[in-house]
Amino acid sequence: MSLTLEALDVRHDSYTKEFWDDLDALYRGGKAFRNRIQNFLPQNELEPSDVYHKRKHNATYRSYMGPIIDYYAAWLFSADFVIRAHSDGKTIDAPPEYAELREDIGGDVDMKVFVKERFTKSLIQERSHWLCELPATKEKAYPADKAQFENEGFKKACLKKVDAEELLYWELDDDGRLEWCVIHSIRKTRKSISSATFTFVETWAVYDKENCTTYQLEYEKGQRPSDPKTVVPETFKYKHGFLQVPLITLQIPEGMWIANRVYDPQTAHFRLGSALDWSIKRTCYSMPVLKLTDDGKDFTFGAGYYIKLGTEESMEWPAPPTQQFDAISNEVDVHRNDIFRMTHQMALGLDNNAETVGRSADSKDQDNAATRIMLHAYGEIVSKAIEETYELISDAFGDTDVSWSIEGMSGYDTATAPEVIANATNVQLLNIPSKTFLTEIKTKAAMASVPDASQGTKDLIRKEIAEGVEHAGDQMDTLYAGFTNIKNRTTVADVREADAEKARIASEASAKRAAAGGGSKPSKPKASIFLSPVRSHRGGHS
Repeated sequence: MSLTLEALDVRHDSYTKEFWDDLDALYRGGKAFRNRIQNFLPQNELEPSDVYHKRKHNATYRSYMGPIIDYYAAWLFSADFVIRAHSDGKTIDAPPEYAELREDIGGDVDMKVFVKERFTKSLIQERSHWLCELPATKEKAYPADKAQFENEGFKKACLKKVDAEELLYWELDDDGRLEWCVIHSIRKTRKSISSATFTFVETWAVYDKENCTTYQLEYEKGQRPSDPKTVVPETFKYKHGFLQVPLITLQIPEGMWIANRVYDPQTAHFRLGSALDWSIKRTCYSMPVLKLTDDGKDFTFGAGYYIKLGTEESMEWPAPPTQQFDAISNEVDVHRNDIFRMTHQMALGLDNNAETVGRSADSKDQDNAATRIMLHAYGEIVSKAIEETYELISDAFGDTDVSWSIEGMSGYDTATAPEVIANATNVQLLNIPSKTFLTEIKTKAAMASVPDASQGTKDLIRKEIAEGVEHAGDQMDTLYAGFTNIKNRTTVADVREADAEKARIASEASAKRAAAGGGSKPSKPKASIFLSPVRSHRGGHS
């Protein structure tokens, strides 16, 4: 079945490619921003075209949006996330094909790298997408049974990114799931080395809950059909192998969409900064004014020259007023600070002056708390998208009884490693009688010390810390039970007896460790020096 160009080119109501491109330019800066600078620096009324061109050429853009978005993305993916499989309420070992997907989503790309790029794109354009694909379904007929599905290479999935501008249209069913969608792509190519012209190939892939149907249109540069009734032929159709439309969307709530929130202050900051820079370059220069009685005098200016003036003559260096520069400069700072305030990162927007350095610990804690709140919310959004991906794939593989959860994308701590370790050291001085607390505080310090360790190594460290704290706690319970019987003795004899009893208890505990494989030998009691609790007087009786 063929479709018309008009039907394939329909856009969803929320499709705003021009705005997305502007946001992307503000994020990327550089060449991407230069290519769209006219959208951010409009031509003034009655401004000559050559002057406007110079003003655009001299304008300098400072992107604050880019570092802010990268800051959140870097923090969110600063540690590996763990994918857990569950069945009948129990955690199970996932089959190898799911572990392979975690390591390679296609093209030797790790899932963490892939999802981080998609998350970054979502912070810019509000949403990003990816397709789940079973590559074998494009080359062979869909398998008739599960054995053929597993034996002929169907049980291997890959992910393919889809940007917001590529998803032209979609419809949802009554349950809020995708009914069908249209994904558009365009490819520019030269057919051969001898050809000096480019050919454009546009492809529309229409996905429903069972099939993928593609339509293609090929034309030379500048010759795309203008008639909306142009028929676009169907080129390929196959069963995609999933139980629903295999498109996953990572959508950011409007209140957490960073690029949209800072669009206006970032644009205003650029325009004001450009106006200030242009004004300084055009007017902020002094020029000599000679007040002479003889108009015929001719002067030469330059290094090494001098000017001879009469008694009634003078020379001045007037300059334009500068009050307006101060006003614009202050407004530029206001917009810069607004950018960071809107993303709960006020600390990044302050100057490196005494006020910044002298901020209280409470203020810094508030800044860190705002970051942690945002990271936790972002982590939930990303985790949900990854879980949906694995559930979509496991259902296609026939593992419909398996559910998935993502661990490692919550509980972010923006404190530095030295701060975490110092806090752990200080808090242990309180001697809080809780094994769970000790396990948690020691684990937190250990994780801060090895942030780049693999997830397997981190899991082993957590296990060893828990076992170590538990073992140490058992020893302390044994010692405490023995010491409670002797803690109130006061005479010399009682103290000596207590010392002997302490030595016996310690020796028994050491023997238990050796028997359990600790390798340590019971230690001999050390000699002790005691002072009598009864005061002695020189030359008298005690």
